[in-house]
Amino acid sequence: MSSNYSNIKNIGTASFISKNQLLLPIIITIVFFIVISYISFYHHLTFTERDGIFYYFVGEEILKGNTEDLAIPGAGIGGPVLHALLGNMLDDPFLAGKIISIFGGTGIVFLSYYITRNFFENKIALLTQLLFAVNAKIVFLSIMVLNEITPLFFIFVSLYFATKKKRTVSTLILVGVFLGISFWFRYQSVVVLISFLIFLLIFERDKILKLKNIVLTTVPFILMTSPVLAF
Repeated sequence: MSSNYSNIKNIGTASFISKNQLLLPIIITIVFFIVISYISFYHHLTFTERDGIFYYFVGEEILKGNTEDLAIPGAGIGGPVLHALLGNMLDDPFLAGKIISIFGGTGIVFLSYYITRNFFENKIALLTQLLFAVNAKIVFLSIMVLNEITPLFFIFVSLYFATKKKRTVSTLILVGVFLGISFWFRYQSVVVLISFLIFLLIFERDKILKLKNIVLTTVPFILMTSPVLAF
């Protein structure tokens, strides 16, 4: 009797997940967004993050054209400029930083499902998304005003395209574009680019346009990063 009940329950759960496979990832993402927003706006009330303050004022100097002897340790100009632009638009750098972090973290949680779905079945993808949603590091970066979550978000966007089973010319270009955007904030995206190019070189050198698939990813990356390199 208990065995039959367990089987019926498992079948019911699998059927529910199957019928709501498009809805459940969205629900998890919305719940994450609401919880993080509540914590951020009702419990994180003081601008104490030195990185957030630093990037805002550096961005202000960049927008004013005061770039001589300006150094941004371990990061590009993307973070400072984004914090300064949105901070000035809202007339509140702290609020701007919160919005950037919340949407970056929410995007990562949302994309974690679809990246995993490129490899595994729906239930595993949902479990992975839940693990990301309750991950302490993701939660922390989604609340604090730092420069870590935005480049990570763009790396996740690039990984979504990179992990697609059918990679086309446009897919390869988008991988390079989003890794290039991530480079504007943090330079670690180069590691992801090199890893992806090695994968293409070893496993897919005869697919799409043979070795041209490497060029299709590298050239957009270089074009996207050229303003940062020039700066």
